Amino acid sequence: MKAKTITKLGLTILFSWFIACASGQTTQPQETKPVPAEEEATKRSVLPEIGEELGFVYAPHGKGWAYKDVSLDQQDFQNWFNQNKDKFMEVINNLPDDLVLEIVGHTDESGPREAQPELGKKGNIWYSTERAKRVYNALIKAGIPKDKIRPVGVAEDEPIPGIDPYDQRQRRVTFRIAKK
Repeated sequence: MKAKTITKLGLTILFSWFIACASGQTTQPQETKPVPAEEEATKRSVLPEIGEELGFVYAPHGKGWAYKDVSLDQQDFQNWFNQNKDKFMEVINNLPDDLVLEIVGHTDESGPREAQPELGKKGNIWYSTERAKRVYNALIKAGIPKDKIRPVGVAEDEPIPGIDPYDQRQRRVTFRIAKK
């Protein structure tokens, strides 16, 4: 009795395996074509180091955002983007899949870092993030792929050295390479 059950079970497994093989099913995952090492190295060679700023800054009208302002003057931004487009596109076109261009919003030291809703204050993290999001949205509108850019706010954590920490020029957006 046991031998018949084991034989039936064995035949069932063998038959199932045979059907799966005949139908082309496989348990092997589909391989994705890797980027050749030389192509990856070339892409990375035109990019700054991870975390290093790209060297261009967006500050509305060249002065920085007004205090508590997060609006984006579309014409001013478009003019700025047109002036920086070649370098910007070189970076975007050479970003490997594991990297992203961070759009980094900044504030000066005016106001609290964190939101204080009980006092009606949004906080510098909110203002810096909103400024980065406005630039992010404008770049998407300009045709930059969403998966290549990411907005982030750093409040007053990364001031411009040598400038008063309360100066309007601290309220800006910078760009840097980061891991996804």
